Amino acid sequence: MSRIVIDKLPPYYQEQVERKLQASIQSTPMPTAPVTAQPMDEATLQDLCERVLDLAGYRRLTEKNMVAFAMTNMKGWFAHIHHAVGNPLFSDLLVFNGDMTRCLHVELKVKPKFSRAQKSFITARLWKLAFTAQEFSQHLNEWEESHGSRMH
Repeated sequence: MSRIVIDKLPPYYQEQVERKLQASIQSTPMPTAPVTAQPMDEATLQDLCERVLDLAGYRRLTEKNMVAFAMTNMKGWFAHIHHAVGNPLFSDLLVFNGDMTRCLHVELKVKPKFSRAQKSFITARLWKLAFTAQEFSQHLNEWEESHGSRMH
């Protein structure tokens, strides 16, 4: 079992967290992908979810956009990791509120295939999982409602 370090917890508490996380991972079945009319690849799903964010008032996190939109009235930012294979610490899509104090992590999947790290973050409820743009929209709406959808 690989160790997950959470802010340098004392060894006793670190072991408790790891035991609970492992128990959760082993006892929680992973969801399966819904049946869809047409097969979709992950890049297409990513594009659809980014369009949802753009329409909802979020801007892609780039240097150019930071300069252009930083002082404007907008909901927040979104980013995705290029070449994320082998980097288990970030989900496919990161959504930040306007002042970047909160982040929604969403793993996008078109097939129910998960790495060990992805399964760990999803079952621990640290990441949301979306197989469709509709599921992504639902996660975004719930996150906005639970954290206050205030404009920057």
